[in-house]
Amino acid sequence: MYGVSPQSSLVVVPPKKTWEPFVEIKKRHTNPRIKRPAYPHITMVQPFVEPCAFEEVARILTKALAGIDPFVCTLADFKMFDNGASQTLFIDPVCDPPGSLENVYSVLEATIAIAGVCGGVTVQSMPGKSPRSNGTSTQSPR
Repeated sequence: MYGVSPQSSLVVVPPKKTWEPFVEIKKRHTNPRIKRPAYPHITMVQPFVEPCAFEEVARILTKALAGIDPFVCTLADFKMFDNGASQTLFIDPVCDPPGSLENVYSVLEATIAIAGVCGGVTVQSMPGKSPRSNGTSTQSPR
């Protein structure tokens, strides 16, 4: 069993050469009180393990994910997730072949359960249990 840290997450990150438009959007629209990475990412597991376990858990997950074929995700459609007092702007990833990201999600969920990674914490689930690329959070007008 590995210790869990609310300061760590397992994310999918696109190639750095694609970051600039996302970073610009986040600079202009992110609520400054919310601390999120400036780079675009899709959160798959949160919270994740403590940094001291990264290398060992990386070996476990690399082995589990080795059978997944490469795929391409397109981030083109902005949507809003209502959190009650605030909203999160996100981009729904569209993958080719379809279901690829959900396959990664399923492998992570099974591996985490079997290996005891994150002490029983489950893979992050949003409505519909689909991974999403986080854009930014904004406050609701009241």
